Amino acid sequence: MARALDSLRVRSFLADIPKFWGRGADEMAYVVTGACKGCRYSDCVPVCPVDAFHQGTDMLYINPEVCIDCNACVAECPVDAIYADCDLPEELWEWVQINGDMCEIFPEVTERLEPLAPRPGE
Repeated sequence: MARALDSLRVRSFLADIPKFWGRGADEMAYVVTGACKGCRYSDCVPVCPVDAFHQGTDMLYINPEVCIDCNACVAECPVDAIYADCDLPEELWEWVQINGDMCEIFPEVTERLEPLAPRPGE
């Protein structure tokens, strides 16, 4: 029980961080791009401290209202599908809106999923 309360306190604290950084709820911190489409490895999901990921039919999305800009997910993605919004190439800017829209439709995911395709190099 104490461990669950500690986890709840940490998540609550982490959820407040964007307010201190001055980032509004409509601003994206990290973005999942089309490189995730069809593979959905989800290594990024368990490292997210605030459960910002949502499970689509063929890829994952990051909820801009939940993401705290911690960068934990980027290194976990084997197909380099996740970008910080400030590093997002111009041709991928549409994914900011797509992530926000899809998170309103698809459910939150908190555990690694069965991938849709073999991992690179397998």
